[in-house]
Amino acid sequence: MRDLFLTLFVFGMIPVTLVRPQWGLLIWAWISYMNPHRLTWSFAYEFRFNYFIALATLLGILFSKHVRIRIPMNAVTILWFLFVVWVTITTWTSLNPTYAWQSWERFIKIQLMVVSTFILMTEKEWLNRLAWVIVVSVGFWGMKGGIFTITTGGAYRVFGPPSSFIADNNDLALALIMTIPLMGYLYQCHANRWIRMMILSMMLTSIVSVAGSYSRGGFLGLGVLGSFYWLRNRGKILRGTLFLAAAFIMWGIMPDKWHHRMEGMFDENATILEDKSVTGRLAAWDLAMAVAKDRVVGGGFRTFSKPVYMHYTPKAQHFQDSHSIYFEIIGEQGYIGIVLFALLFLNSFRLGMKTIRMVRGRPDLKWADSLSAYLQLSLVGYGTSGAFLGLAYFDLPYHYLTMLVMTNVVISKALSEEPADSREEVLGRDQPGASSTRRHPGLRRYTWPARLDRTLESRPGRVPLSSGVAAGTRQ
Repeated sequence: MRDLFLTLFVFGMIPVTLVRPQWGLLIWAWISYMNPHRLTWSFAYEFRFNYFIALATLLGILFSKHVRIRIPMNAVTILWFLFVVWVTITTWTSLNPTYAWQSWERFIKIQLMVVSTFILMTEKEWLNRLAWVIVVSVGFWGMKGGIFTITTGGAYRVFGPPSSFIADNNDLALALIMTIPLMGYLYQCHANRWIRMMILSMMLTSIVSVAGSYSRGGFLGLGVLGSFYWLRNRGKILRGTLFLAAAFIMWGIMPDKWHHRMEGMFDENATILEDKSVTGRLAAWDLAMAVAKDRVVGGGFRTFSKPVYMHYTPKAQHFQDSHSIYFEIIGEQGYIGIVLFALLFLNSFRLGMKTIRMVRGRPDLKWADSLSAYLQLSLVGYGTSGAFLGLAYFDLPYHYLTMLVMTNVVISKALSEEPADSREEVLGRDQPGASSTRRHPGLRRYTWPARLDRTLESRPGRVPLSSGVAAGTRQ
C-alpha cells in the first residue's frame, strides 16, 4: 500500500512540476533527505523516483513561462562554479577512474539541482517552503531516532535510512546538527502554538537522536552548536541553565558503553592508538596528505581505497574512508580543491552577514535576518562535525549556501524596488545643507552634493534640485 501511494503521489505531481517546477524541486528535496521509498516494502524500495522528478523539474525550468533562467553572480556562485569545474578536472585524472566517474555523476546531479535552486527559489515563500521540506524530511528521522533512544535507554545506536547519504550513524548525526538550527528558524517564525510545539518536540528528539547515534563528531558538533546559539541570543542565563540541565539529563540517562565511547575524546590517560576508529582516521589523513603532496589534482573520487593505501602508505593497517570533509577534499581534490571548498563556505557565511546588515532596523524584513543567522549556524555545525565525518559532497550544505545566496537576492530586490519616499523614511534625512544622506546597509543611493546646490542657487531663475523643484523652473 505504501509503495502504491508513494508512486501515485510522485507521478501525479509530474504535470504540476512541468508547469510550476518549484514544486518539483521541493519534491526532489523531500525524496533526497527523507528517502520515503526506504519506508516501503515492495517495488518502490529501489525505484528511482528522484530521477523522474528531477527530469520533470529541469524540463519545467526550460519550458515554463513562469520561470526566468538566471543565476545570480557573486563571489559565492563564482567559487561554486570553479569548484564544480575543478572536481571535473580531478575526475579526468583520478587514480580510480572507473568508480570516480560514478561518484562524479552523482555529484553533478546534485549540482544540477543546486542550479535549479538558484533559478527557482526567488521569493520568500518558496525559501520558507524549502526550509519546511528540509526540516520535516530530516527531522522525521531525528524524531524517530530520538523516540527510539528514549524507549531503549540508549542501548542501541541510531541509524538513518538505508542506502542513503545519511544511512550511517555518524552521517545522520551530522545531518541532524545541520537541520536543528533551521528548526529554530521555523519555530521563531510561527505564532501558532501547536506548530511551535511540534517544531520544539522535533528539535528535542533530534538532539536526543544525535546522542543516540553514538557519534563523537556529532556530540562535539552539538556542543559547539549550543555554544554559538547561546552566544548569539538574549537571555543567556536562562538559556544557559536550560542547556546545561538538558546536557546533564542526557548524560545521566545514557548507558555505560555510551559514556566509555564519549569519554575517550577527553581522557588524557587513554591510549589513542588502542582505538581502531581513531587509528583508521589517522591513517586516512596521512593518505590524504601524501596524495595531495604527490599530485596537484589530488586522487579524484574514491581515493580512499585499498590499492591507493598500499601505494602511498604501505604500513597502514586499516583501510577506511576519510572521516573528515577537509581531508576528504585534500585527498581527492588536492590543495587547490580545499582552498576553493573553504572559500566557498566562508564567502557564504560572509554573504549571510551582509544580508543581516542590510535588513538591520527593518522589522518587515526580520525573516531574512533570522534565516541567514540560522543558516550560518548550520554551516558552523557542518564545519565542526564535518571535521570528523566524511560528507564533503552531501547535498544539504550546498542547498544551504544556495539559500543564503537567494535570501540575499530577494532582500536586494525588495530594497531596490521600494519607492524613493519609502526609502527616505527608512534612511532618514540629514539637516539642510549636509553633503550626504545617511546610508542604509545594502542600499546604494545617489546623493546630490550640497556644493552643487549652492552653485545652482547662484544662477538666476534656478533652484537647487534637492529642494524638490525640477531644474529650470523660473522663480
